[in-house]
Amino acid sequence: MSSGRTFGAGLQAYILWSFIIISGFSFSIGRKKLFRGLTVLLASLAVSLVTFFFMPGDMIKHGVLTLLGSAMIILALTDKLLSKIPYYIGIPLSLLLFFFFYDAQIGYAGFGEALRIPLPESLFANELTAYLGFPPKGFHSSDYVPLFPWVFLFIFGYRLFGLFRRFDLMKYLSGVRIPPLEWIGRHALEIYLIHQPAVYGALFILFKYFL
Repeated sequence: MSSGRTFGAGLQAYILWSFIIISGFSFSIGRKKLFRGLTVLLASLAVSLVTFFFMPGDMIKHGVLTLLGSAMIILALTDKLLSKIPYYIGIPLSLLLFFFFYDAQIGYAGFGEALRIPLPESLFANELTAYLGFPPKGFHSSDYVPLFPWVFLFIFGYRLFGLFRRFDLMKYLSGVRIPPLEWIGRHALEIYLIHQPAVYGALFILFKYFL
């Protein structure tokens, strides 16, 4: 793989990981957690429908919005239970589970070559198992971020917030205010929904009329 491709893949992974961790970290801030989760999940359904009708070859199924909406709903329903787990257990355990299931979609659990456990083929059956993180043969999605392992990275961010609150570290994050970034943060969902058709439209015009 060329250095450019390696850099691109690394940047893409960094953006995805940081996006999910920050989303988990922010979960405990604000109200109506279940409503927010349902809203994001419905937005993910809208994205799937739009791409199905207008870009069937690049349809998005079980993408990052589906993951975030599902994780919000799960935590909204289990928040009281999970919040009782000490941060010094919750943080390393969530990371451990994330890396344990990191290769689940290609048929393995474990930790790389050190511990490689083949998963039963029966897990990779249909759209439901694809949503969970076990896609069947022939499954394709332009943005695939299934529940396993990514929900554990979301929980890691959620437990990280508990650590910051436990030791009163939030004051270090709230000391600097950047209004443009605050505005983006408050409208992140709308920006995400708009950016994809805007980018596709711009590229279509560029390649059709100028290149």
